[in-house]
Amino acid sequence: MNVLDIPFHKFIGLKKAETGDDFIYQLEFRKEYLNHLGIMHASVLFALADATSGEFLYQKFKTHSLDVVPVIRNVQVKYRRPVRGPVFSKADFLESGVDEILKELQFKKRVLIKVRVGIFDQENVKVLSSILEWMVTSK
Repeated sequence: MNVLDIPFHKFIGLKKAETGDDFIYQLEFRKEYLNHLGIMHASVLFALADATSGEFLYQKFKTHSLDVVPVIRNVQVKYRRPVRGPVFSKADFLESGVDEILKELQFKKRVLIKVRVGIFDQENVKVLSSILEWMVTSK
């Protein structure tokens, strides 16, 4: 699966990060993203966090032959500061790793996976922190 092929992600202009520092995705700054205060709308930042968590999981498990259905179950988001420029995303696991997740999925046929996503501005300052909890079940 290519997360960038999802129609909504194409619509918002999501693209692979062109910078280093383990960034996954980026969004350029567009006037269409602005809210009533002239800063990037919270929903745009959340969309980037959502897509980043999905791509992160895909990259971690793409080499395993899994027939699963992943859906987001719960989300925590903290907006840290206003954004007036491009944004970049990073992700990592919270509370578990690939081996633990695979074992639980094999044994229970489902697993909850928490992915921590950070969104950063062009000065590498964190503007959003989030935890996205995925429910992954075997088909």
